[in-house]
Amino acid sequence: MPLDLRIPAVSMVWSARNDRDPASVWLREQTASLIKTSETTA
Repeated sequence: MPLDLRIPAVSMVWSARNDRDPASVWLREQTASLIKTSETTA
């Protein structure tokens, strides 16, 4: 039996010096994409 689970709001915080770091940008994009996907399938 599937459960109707609510996904809590997710906030991301990072240091200003990592704002343009390619690895940090990639990680934030991946995280945002996963959250967006889970919201549309929920």
